[in-house]
Amino acid sequence: MKKVLLFTVIFFFCSLIIQAQEYLDLQKKAEELYAKDQFVEALNTSEQALKLAEEKVGKQHSDYGFILGHRGLYKIANSDIIGGVTDLLSAETIVQKPGRDKSTDYIELMNNIATGYMFAGMGEDAEKYFYKALDYKKEINPENDFLTATLLGGLAETQRSQAKYKEAEINLLKSKKILEDNKLTTIEDYGLLLNNMASFYHDLANYPLAENYYLMAASVFLKTVGEYHENYATCTQNLGNLYADMEAYDDAGRYFLIAEKVKLKVFGEESYPYSTIQNDLAFLYGHTGMYAKSEEAYLKTLKLKKELIGENHDSYLRTKQNLAMLYHNLGRTKVAEKMLEEVIDKVKLNKKEDPLMYTDYIENLGCVYTKNKKFNPAEKLLKEALESYKTMFGENHPDYIRALDNLGSLYQTACPQYLTFFSKICN
Repeated sequence: MKKVLLFTVIFFFCSLIIQAQEYLDLQKKAEELYAKDQFVEALNTSEQALKLAEEKVGKQHSDYGFILGHRGLYKIANSDIIGGVTDLLSAETIVQKPGRDKSTDYIELMNNIATGYMFAGMGEDAEKYFYKALDYKKEINPENDFLTATLLGGLAETQRSQAKYKEAEINLLKSKKILEDNKLTTIEDYGLLLNNMASFYHDLANYPLAENYYLMAASVFLKTVGEYHENYATCTQNLGNLYADMEAYDDAGRYFLIAEKVKLKVFGEESYPYSTIQNDLAFLYGHTGMYAKSEEAYLKTLKLKKELIGENHDSYLRTKQNLAMLYHNLGRTKVAEKMLEEVIDKVKLNKKEDPLMYTDYIENLGCVYTKNKKFNPAEKLLKEALESYKTMFGENHPDYIRALDNLGSLYQTACPQYLTFFSKICN
C-alpha cells in the first residue's frame, strides 16, 4: 500500500525593510506569526497593519501594496485561495508603477506572489513569477548573491511540486553553489536549502543522499537556531518520514519523538505544526501494530486541523487519506472507500499542479476498489497511477514497482487466468 506522509517544506522569504511606521511593525509581527505557522493570527495582524497603512499613507502607497501582498499569502494559508490570489494581484498593480518596478521590494513582491500561487496549488503561475523575479534581480544586480539563491530555491520547490525533477535539481544545485561560493554555509538559510534538497532526493527514492542532506541540515540548524526551533523540528520530522519510508521504524520513531518534543514546546498542543507530527506518529503506530492508538491519533489530528485550517486544506485531506488507508488495512473497506472518494473529489482539479499527491490518492483508491471487488474502476485508476509514476520517475522507482504489484494483485483477484499473461508483461 502507498504510504503517504506529510512533508513540511521550509520556504525562503525576503524580509521587508523595517521602517519606523507602526503599520510596518505590525506587519513584521504578522510575518513572525506566519513563520511559526500561526496562520489565523498572522492574517488578523496583517489586516490590522493594512488598515493602519490605509489611514496613514493611502491605498496607492507602495507600503500598502506590500502589506496587501503579504495578506494574500496569509489568506491562502487559511484556505481562502480566491481572496489570497486577488490580494496578490492587486498588490502587484499598486507596486508596479514608474520608479517602483525595479526595486528589491518589487522582487520581494514577485517572490510572495509566486509563493502564494505555489501554496494555492497553481504551480505554473508560481513558476512564471519566480522567473519574473529572477529577471528583475538580474537587471538590478547581476551578481549571484543571497537573493538569487533564495529565488532559485523557491523556483526549485515549485518545480518539484509539479514533478519537474530535472529542472528542480538544476536550480537546487545552483542555489547551493551560490551560497557556498559566498561562504554562507554557516547561516540558517543554508540549512533550509539542505532540507529542501533532502526532500527532493527523498521524492526520487535516493534515500542515502536524502539522509545525508537531512542530517547536514539538522546540524546547521542546531548550530544556528538551536534545538527548540521550528526549523530543527521540521528537519527531524522529515528524517522520521524518510526512515519510515525505509521501514526503519525504530529510527523513525526516535526522530518523530524529537520533533514532537520541540513542536510541543515551541507551538503548543493546539497548533497546526503540532498536528502534523501527530499525523506522522499515527502513521508509525499503524505500521507497528498499534492500530487503536493510530486511529485515535488520526482522529485527534483531523479534529484539530479542521478547526485550524479547514476541511479543504491539503494537509487535512492527507490525514483523512491516511486514516482511510488504516481502515482499509483493518478490513473496513467500505468506510475507506467513501473517505477516499471524498478526498479525491476535492483534489482532482489540482492533479496537474501536484501530480504526485494526486497519483498517490488514486492508487490508494484503486487498491480499495480491488478489495471491494469494483474491478473496472480499480483497473482504470491503477493503470493511470502506473503511467503517472513512470512519467515522473521511470520504471525503477519504488512507487512504480509498488503500483505495478497492485495492478497484478487486481488481476489475480479479478481474473486468476490473467496472471500468466501479466507475469509475461512484468518479465
